[in-house]
Amino acid sequence: MKSVYIEDGMCTVYKLILHKVQRTLNDLGYRNADSPEEADLCLVGLCASFEADEDRSVEILKRVYESGTPVYAYGCMVTVNPGRILSAPMFPSWDIGGLLRAITGDQNLGWDWRDIPTTFRTDADYRVNDPTKKFIAISTGCNFRCSYCPHRIGTGPLVSVPEDEVLDQIHRLNDGETKVIVLTGTDTACYGQDRGTSFAPLLDAILRIINPGVNLHVAQFNPEGLFRDAAYTDDLFALFSHPQVKDIQLPIQTTSPRLLALMNRHYSPDALADFLTRLRLNRGDGDPFLRTDLMVGFPTETMTEFIDTIWYAIRQFSEVALYAFEMKPGTPVHTMGLTPVDPEEIGARKRYARVVTKNLGLLVHSGGQESNSLLENDKIKALRRQGDAE
Repeated sequence: MKSVYIEDGMCTVYKLILHKVQRTLNDLGYRNADSPEEADLCLVGLCASFEADEDRSVEILKRVYESGTPVYAYGCMVTVNPGRILSAPMFPSWDIGGLLRAITGDQNLGWDWRDIPTTFRTDADYRVNDPTKKFIAISTGCNFRCSYCPHRIGTGPLVSVPEDEVLDQIHRLNDGETKVIVLTGTDTACYGQDRGTSFAPLLDAILRIINPGVNLHVAQFNPEGLFRDAAYTDDLFALFSHPQVKDIQLPIQTTSPRLLALMNRHYSPDALADFLTRLRLNRGDGDPFLRTDLMVGFPTETMTEFIDTIWYAIRQFSEVALYAFEMKPGTPVHTMGLTPVDPEEIGARKRYARVVTKNLGLLVHSGGQESNSLLENDKIKALRRQGDAE
């Protein structure tokens, strides 16, 4: 019986997929190894969202290479920045079938979406391991074409999980133990476009069958996806107004129409503000908890545009992720010839934004660029939940 060691620094949806890879190998007779030295082969999942994520991925690779055990490299870094990968068979994030065939030698081995786990492989994969919180991967890839973003390069075009398979998972999580379900993907807002459907019908179907005591969180929802047409906006407004929808992440990046055009993002900040204001008034219960991502220092960003974005976030959101712009080779912005913002200025703006937003009561973190800040926010959230319960 061969043994496999798996380690990764990947995002939520790919942690779930790697858990399925592990289960698939287990079904084929592979056992799990606790270290590279004890394994017959190693699989390393590589993230390329930010330079810090790449650095962490490279450190994992180096450590695993030192064991002398054969290594397979998998993930977004394979297509975003393969030059940083040492010497290993490489497989992009969308080629799970090729990866499994290479590992097993079975050229007829297939791969499908069924039974993607709703949990991570190990406790170490969780920032806070809450057994009542489960994750459902509804898609990978992305149909949006933001000019700065390496995700489409890394994850490829959209692949949506069929609605009936998502609903099967919801039924299984109506178990009396699950309290929170997170709908996740590279960008959930474009769900279904490859299948002739959309996110709204999926959410409607979920809310019709989910247990009353279970709360829904919607992750990584591009605000552009709210405004396909007026009827669709109304549908999503009604669905997001449902009392079981407790948490929505809407990465706005900036509120400057000029910068949004350069980013190739197509929505009106005014329309979004109107949507969110009406949503809060309609709910009237302090929910949903609204989160966003802000990009600091996109090329040519002015101080006025930066300040306007910060105060927009303060008015509309309860949590903000602050990211310093990084120029990624292969992205459209890399060839647009835009004047960059000085790195020291970006750092100063980010520090200013962090102080102002925290002082005004928002939760603030820097995600993959400073992963410890995510842990800080999780601890604060846990304390707030404890206070609410008391």
